[in-house]
Amino acid sequence: MKPILILLNGEMPFPAHVRGLSRKAHRVFCADGGARHAARLGIEPRLVIGDMDSLPKPLPKWRNTVFLCDFSKEKSDFEKVLDLAASSGAREVWVAGAVGGRLDHLLVNLSLVERFAPGLRVVFVDQGAMFLAARGRHTLPCRAGETVSIVPATLNARILSRGLTFPLRGETLRKGSRGLSNRARVPRPVVTVLRGKAWIVCNHDGLARSLKRG
Repeated sequence: MKPILILLNGEMPFPAHVRGLSRKAHRVFCADGGARHAARLGIEPRLVIGDMDSLPKPLPKWRNTVFLCDFSKEKSDFEKVLDLAASSGAREVWVAGAVGGRLDHLLVNLSLVERFAPGLRVVFVDQGAMFLAARGRHTLPCRAGETVSIVPATLNARILSRGLTFPLRGETLRKGSRGLSNRARVPRPVVTVLRGKAWIVCNHDGLARSLKRG
């Protein structure tokens, strides 16, 4: 199954990039106010879930969209839509609109990524891509010359890299800035997490220039 694209209600500075991802995704799910982004981008989502207090007005005339009204306060709208994606059999989701707004929402979103891993790979997409890498080999979705940052998510993450300008040769990254702003020397470099977990951020530096308009 191709990844599911999830639209949240946060900032989306590169809408054309998100519209392009919607064409590659298996389906598009919206967490409540994410439906406003879908309407603005001309995307008809397969599903919208939440308490429906942030829907676009007027509501688009979507013919094939399922609306699931869930008033539960025990889960955020992002957690609700991740539950649905996982139960549908998805192994990977792309998430747009996850940043901006309240800092506590951002912290919850990051903690949810950790909770759903490794069964569901959650990739935040915008100007680039960010995902939580557990133990194993990870091919990075970036081109030569683009910025790559590796930030440990556990106290001591041991990392091996291939194809980065400043290679990591099985060394331990501790909490701090040691893995910040590396650079891809070749397309699709490889990072292997030998111990612990690490956030990997690929900044698609050319995207800001090529996708200014949405």
